[in-house]
Amino acid sequence: MRVSGTIKIEKDRTGRLHPFTKTNQTNQTKPILMKKMYREVIELSVCFPNFYCQITFVPLMRNGFLKKLLKENVAMKNSKLLISDEQVARETQKFLVMVYAWMSFALIVTGITAYFIAYSPGMINNFSNNRMIMAGLCIFEVAIVMILVGGIKKMSEETAVLLFIAYSILNGFTLSVVFMVFTEESIATAFFVTAMTFAVMNTFGYLTKYDLTAFGNLLFMGLLGLVLATLINLHYQNDEVAWITTYFGVVLFVGLIAYDTQKIKKMVVFGNEGSEEEHKEAIIGTLTLYLDFINLFLKFPNIFGKRK
Repeated sequence: MRVSGTIKIEKDRTGRLHPFTKTNQTNQTKPILMKKMYREVIELSVCFPNFYCQITFVPLMRNGFLKKLLKENVAMKNSKLLISDEQVARETQKFLVMVYAWMSFALIVTGITAYFIAYSPGMINNFSNNRMIMAGLCIFEVAIVMILVGGIKKMSEETAVLLFIAYSILNGFTLSVVFMVFTEESIATAFFVTAMTFAVMNTFGYLTKYDLTAFGNLLFMGLLGLVLATLINLHYQNDEVAWITTYFGVVLFVGLIAYDTQKIKKMVVFGNEGSEEEHKEAIIGTLTLYLDFINLFLKFPNIFGKRK
């Protein structure tokens, strides 16, 4: 137990310092940064959209605006006269570069927003004293993802881009809790580990010849289980469950990064280069990998992060 002045940071059942409560000389518990349950709320705000993307992605590819072009794509790939292996590789790389560019942009927007909010005293007070604000932001995030993914077939490219940017900004608001709770060194370490893990699994998903589709149902069920466990733990606030979901989440999202990378690689459509459809495909692919990255990043500070 560490005591600083009149503020006492308590340990949880695992012996780790818990930053969400402080006690004064009269032993009255008060919020110091964020309430403990906010961890589950924030994780749900990015975990559920990931789940929604997974259950919507395949129907979107099979039945949505890609249907006609996918048929043409298969026909072109089967015709040696129309397209070569070099062209396939070149167009696939161009598409993935677009996806990674959008993803990098979104991560920068989220990071800057989170840092600004975390070091704005007025914003901190609003978050720590009004749980309705945080809950409202999380619900709004989920709604944006559902609108974006569910309505991508009908909306314009500009609308899709604006919704994606808005989601990146809102994510920065909710993820500002990470900057409030953990030291900057811990956040930097967590980001570095996440980036390295993402790069390795992304490369594996792109290069492997093994069809990862067989793992799709297993990963999907794992993601569903993680969402339900996190939702239930909102009520019980069990530390053991929280740690189990943390480590399980690391394994799950490491697998999802490889799986989603291969899935996005397969969605490259030939014949629509530079079109609005291609750009909307890139937005959906970016959102999927972005959510994988953010969900994985949220797990690491809980494992080895140092709290303020």
